[in-house]
Amino acid sequence: MGASSLVPDIYAEGTITPTNPNSSSASVVLKSKGTDRVRSEINLPDGQQVYVLNNGRGFSLISGQRKYLPAHSTLYSRPEHLNAFACGIDLARANISVSYVSLETLRTATVHHLRFLAASSDPLEQLISEFHVYLDTKTLRVVKTANWVFAPDAIENRSLWETYYDNYQSVGGVLFPMHIQHFLAGTQLDDWNFTNVRTDVPISLSDFN
Repeated sequence: MGASSLVPDIYAEGTITPTNPNSSSASVVLKSKGTDRVRSEINLPDGQQVYVLNNGRGFSLISGQRKYLPAHSTLYSRPEHLNAFACGIDLARANISVSYVSLETLRTATVHHLRFLAASSDPLEQLISEFHVYLDTKTLRVVKTANWVFAPDAIENRSLWETYYDNYQSVGGVLFPMHIQHFLAGTQLDDWNFTNVRTDVPISLSDFN
C-alpha cells in the first residue's frame, strides 16, 4: 500500500509572512488529495496566485493566465505540508534509492540525515530528484527537508531550497506541521503559520485539473 492511499484529504488555511518587511503578507489555502495532488491558493493584496501539482505535472494560474510548470519542478514534487510521509513518498518510487548520510546537529536537535536520489546515470535526473530529509532522533519527526530549485527557463541555474517544520499537531490521525519556514540559498524567505487544518472538507478532483 502506497503512502498516498494512507493520507486523508487535507484542507488547510493559514498566513504567509515574508521576511522582507517591504513584501506583503498573504493568506493561503492548501487542498490535497493523497500525496500526489496539491492545490495552493495564495491570496495577496493585488490578487490570487494558484499553483497546482497533479501526479508529476503542474500549472500556475495568475491574473487569469494559466501556465504549465516545467517538468523539472514538478516531476519529483513532494507536498511540504505532508512531510510526515516524506520518506514513504520516495520509497514508493521504483527508481529512487535512499542512503544514510550521517548523524548531525540541526539547531537544537540531533537528527538522522537521509538522502533520496534517482538511480539514474543521467546527471540531470539525479539533480531534480535529489531530496534530503532530517529526522529528529528522539521523535523521528521531520524537522527539515532540502532540495534544489531551478530557474524557470534555465535548469543550469539552481539554488538550495530548505524547509523547516515545527509545532506539529495531529489532524485526522496525521501529524501536520502548523509552522513552516522557507530558506533560499541560506536566506530566510518567509514563515507559514496554519490556523485551521481539517480532513472533513470535501476536496473535488476538479481542483487539480
